[in-house]
Amino acid sequence: MIFEEDIQKYLIEFISQEEDSSENMKRDLKDEQSGIAGFFLDVPVLLLVMIAITVFTAFFSQVYMRYEDQDERAEIDETCLEIKRDLKRYPEILQETEDGHRRGRFSVDKLEMLDNETLGSYLNVAEDRSFNVEIEDIEDEEIWIFGNEDRDELSSEDRSSYSIPILLVVEAEQPVVGRLSVIVW
Repeated sequence: MIFEEDIQKYLIEFISQEEDSSENMKRDLKDEQSGIAGFFLDVPVLLLVMIAITVFTAFFSQVYMRYEDQDERAEIDETCLEIKRDLKRYPEILQETEDGHRRGRFSVDKLEMLDNETLGSYLNVAEDRSFNVEIEDIEDEEIWIFGNEDRDELSSEDRSSYSIPILLVVEAEQPVVGRLSVIVW
């Protein structure tokens, strides 16, 4: 009898454990199912976060690129202005007055003897910049061009230019109006 009672106890415990484990299993399945559903409920939120990060990154990169373009544009403008200032003081192309001073009048004879190497070494433009200097006699329609020749390929956004009126003198004659144009890209 003791043997039967022990078997009954064990059977009752075993059955109760089975019921508990089946309930736990049902509970575990419910937890897993709600976990899967919970993940799918988070997908739209994750998509919105990813879209927001992408839009922010695109906006930030666009603002940064504009800043870089403006900075480079300002650098090109400054180089162009420096070339123009240096040319107005360049003794190799200015006419010497009777008292030995050089005062802003460009000598046509000196312009004809000037070459790209001499002018380039005087101006000392950075190697990553190209430039053109055009000096034009408006009356005779004669033009002296120094610097690089391939500027026509660039759009106006990629270059900077200044033009100012100047006086050109042929030997001892009266000065004539001309134009000094500096283009940097």
